[in-house]
Amino acid sequence: VGEGERGYLLELLLTKLRYAAVSPDPEAKPDAAHEGLQIIGMSATMPNVSAVASWLGAQLFQTDFRPVKLHKWLLVGNELVDTKGQVVDRIDCSARWNPRDSKPCALLARATLDQGHSLCQVVAKQMAHMLTVPERKLVPMFSTATSQIGRAGLVEELKRIPGAPDPVLLETLPMGVAFHHAGIITKEFRVKRADAKPIESCLSEGSIGMSRAIMEAVASGSVTTVVDVQRFAVVASSARTSLAWLCENGFIGWNGGSKSYASLPLGKATSAGSLKPQQALIVRKDLAKAREGFVLTSDMHLTYLVTPVDLSAWDRKGPDWNAFYKMLQGLKGGDQKVAELVGVSQAYLLKLVQSGQRRHVSESDAEKERVCKRFFMALMLNDVIQEVPHDEVATRYGTTRARVKDLQESAGKFALMVAAFCECLGWSDLDILISKFQVRVTAGTKPELVVLMDIPSVKAHRARLLYAAGLRTAEAVAGSTEATLMSILAKGQHSGNSKPSNEAAQKSLDRRAAHLILRGARELLTTRAADLKAQAAQFHQVLGANPGPGTRAGNSPNSTQKLTPVSLPPLPSPLTSPVATPVVLPKEGVILVEGPGALKQVQPLWQEQKLWAFALDVAEGQAKGPESSTKRICRVQGIAVCWSPDAVYYIPLNPAAPGVDKFVTGMMANKRAQKITFDLKSQMAALLSDKSAMSLADPLVDVRIATWLVKPDCPDVTDSPSRVMLKRGDIKRNLEGLLTLKAGKEAVTSALNVLRTVSGEMRPPQREACRQAVMALALEAVLRPALKSEGLCDPLAKIEMPLVRVLAEMEHTRIAVNVEALALQKAPLQRSVEEIEEEAQRLAGCQFNLGSSAEVSNILFNVLKLAVPPNAKPLRGGKLYSTGAEVLEQLENDHPLPKLILEHRSRCKLLDGFLTDICSRVRRPSIGPQGPGSSQLTRISGSFLQTASATGRLAMDEPNLQCAPKAKDFLVPITQMPGCSSKDAHRIHTCNISQIELRLVAHFAQDAGLCATLKDVTQDPFRRLAAQWLRAPEHE
Repeated sequence: VGEGERGYLLELLLTKLRYAAVSPDPEAKPDAAHEGLQIIGMSATMPNVSAVASWLGAQLFQTDFRPVKLHKWLLVGNELVDTKGQVVDRIDCSARWNPRDSKPCALLARATLDQGHSLCQVVAKQMAHMLTVPERKLVPMFSTATSQIGRAGLVEELKRIPGAPDPVLLETLPMGVAFHHAGIITKEFRVKRADAKPIESCLSEGSIGMSRAIMEAVASGSVTTVVDVQRFAVVASSARTSLAWLCENGFIGWNGGSKSYASLPLGKATSAGSLKPQQALIVRKDLAKAREGFVLTSDMHLTYLVTPVDLSAWDRKGPDWNAFYKMLQGLKGGDQKVAELVGVSQAYLLKLVQSGQRRHVSESDAEKERVCKRFFMALMLNDVIQEVPHDEVATRYGTTRARVKDLQESAGKFALMVAAFCECLGWSDLDILISKFQVRVTAGTKPELVVLMDIPSVKAHRARLLYAAGLRTAEAVAGSTEATLMSILAKGQHSGNSKPSNEAAQKSLDRRAAHLILRGARELLTTRAADLKAQAAQFHQVLGANPGPGTRAGNSPNSTQKLTPVSLPPLPSPLTSPVATPVVLPKEGVILVEGPGALKQVQPLWQEQKLWAFALDVAEGQAKGPESSTKRICRVQGIAVCWSPDAVYYIPLNPAAPGVDKFVTGMMANKRAQKITFDLKSQMAALLSDKSAMSLADPLVDVRIATWLVKPDCPDVTDSPSRVMLKRGDIKRNLEGLLTLKAGKEAVTSALNVLRTVSGEMRPPQREACRQAVMALALEAVLRPALKSEGLCDPLAKIEMPLVRVLAEMEHTRIAVNVEALALQKAPLQRSVEEIEEEAQRLAGCQFNLGSSAEVSNILFNVLKLAVPPNAKPLRGGKLYSTGAEVLEQLENDHPLPKLILEHRSRCKLLDGFLTDICSRVRRPSIGPQGPGSSQLTRISGSFLQTASATGRLAMDEPNLQCAPKAKDFLVPITQMPGCSSKDAHRIHTCNISQIELRLVAHFAQDAGLCATLKDVTQDPFRRLAAQWLRAPEHE
């Protein structure tokens, strides 16, 4: 907060959230307690925290507690002295350490090194010359167990890093010493001191942040009217100055007819490029000049355009003006022309050389100085792009290697921002140039290497080796051999002094790299060939010619065919009506079925199938009305079906075409064909939410559940709440993961070949549905033999799949909750927790936090001096001990406080883990009477987990109503499941079958003793079994 970039984004995010949650009444005073929004902030360095709390309308809590106590010591001679002058430790400075470590910095860091922590660069360099670190061999990844690589091999790997490695690291690594992030300076590593100046709002009156916030709000449509601006200003600050400035400079405009603000092209482009408004003006000016006269004889003009405009965050000192002036005098040809076009003033630069950096400059001189600084950085960036080593660039421009790397990274990001800016303005010429150039900026390579870097596993260093060896295109690499690539990679190692073990390890790595490069090049050409064939087939279809067998995706890319000349039909006369051309669908690839003609071709093919895979294209949205906070709506937009690995069909569903919907509904209700899909429950829930007439009739197979039956204990197939595997955005990864798990990556590649050819234009959700159907069909074919051999077909068809339908309807119906009943239980429970805290603090004789294990341990064992039980584990050097339930139970007879702490934990778990969780999901009444004194009900939904455990036990999540607490004396009795209600004549039946697994074992085993134990409802079976096993009385 308060920082120009990240702080602005954080403050703007909070402003937008509060703006969306605040009351629409412009006269209402904003109050965080009534916004329906909870914001929790924490800071250890913010000086004016009360001002921030006031802005958020938040409660402020301040403390000076530190979990780790801070000690301040002073080194006097060889003694460490505290702030009171007392000697706390002595340093043994032997003769070995004194000559090279007179500070002694390295000696003081010896304890840090012995504990396995990292060092700074200076201390690491000293330690490297003073210590003897024994070398241990490392087994690199993807190598045999006999292949090992030592320090020499690691040094060689380090030398091959593009841009040259850190010289200090090259010096210390052979001695076994490294350091952590030394010299790697980025914006994220800047730390502000705790005694810094008070932070200021980035969205204050007339600030850059406020102008950007208003512009983005208008561009997104969140702020349009005068009332909206006033509401936004109430939350952020006054916006008049910023609004006027944006209108004057053409970012937004006022529509007098609709009485609203609208974003103009410049504002939309600025938002698309994530630029500040002031930056956007500079970028637009430079780009406009470039469109009038662009220098293409060198890379300098493009380099200047992608050099970041904001220079303050990179180097506050500025360039060496004398060195810059000499560089400018030495420019020739195109580079000198670029300097003139962008506005570099040699006269002003000479003035800077003579007078140095000036503190107070006029506005015109400030603009000249900004251009000079940016061009200086562009010269530096141009050297990086021309593959000059980073160390040489840093020396030439009087900076550090880390700042050179930081400049390169910033320029790569800024190039993407400028490209997006050009695209939104319609400047496609500059958009193409900058987008292509961005790859070179990010990689720091010459243009001839960009083609090779399209190959997977080929970065700048490997591209340079391949280019030097004569392999300068992807075609040349694909036509090479693995042995040739290995020899090329080996020549680039420069490891003449490597040991035989290092050579073996490096050879193994080179072999794998050569294999990946060769395979990547051939896959790249295969993809390009498939795209060209698909395009050629579309052209032939338009021209009315038979594309012939040579255009099929399965043929070799080198195959040729003789094309028959096409006789084009004459153009129709304007007075005659055009004749409709019959639709001919392709037989392979992704096929879009639109219109009755296309559907007629698919109908007979689909009707004769006995097994197919499908996936619904579902669009999700937020429900409108009183239940909008707890319910989402879904609309089924289409369906993808697949019955062979060669083709997948996508059929849009539209109420305007009832014939299509009727046919698809009839096919999905066919009980004679087996239907395969993935995540069946969510698709059934979508149909219920959409109130669709379509019903999914048995037999159905969910491949995720089938995989779980075959391998129930595999973590990749469970829908456990601890793993986010079934979110809609993770279906692609999850399906590929399941198929890879069962059949390997080759099966995934083979299944996805059909997606390379697409007929017609399709949206990403439509493509994803096709992908899901193809993968489900391939996975079912792999699972079928395992299901049959293990006898799992009947359990899948008769138990698991019918259960999916039941769970989908349960989730759609949801559970009604009585808001008043929850409130009646929450208030007394909160009071009982507070009473326990007061009693506990009275027993302890001081205030402490019952929720802190450390403070509880300190009270029990240090203040009350209770004996430490044997099962208590020491913590933090032996001064504190664990305070789990088993430890507190051992202390119950020694003092009343442990029992009180156990009760406090039990009630807090009930309050925070159940009641608060349920209350957080209840927003407003939705059903039931609404008059005074009537109960207000709302419905909440949860996810029923079918594959959460290997035993097949059902679970529930968000919220977990299966773990509703048992009745307690401090609970207001409502129902057997507190707070849950029903309406009309419906009933809620709840039951709790204790020890279900043990009872099933007793039933199948028919053990007389175990059955008798379980039939006695007055006894705890586990207590009785434990007593028998330990040969002890049950009461003990």
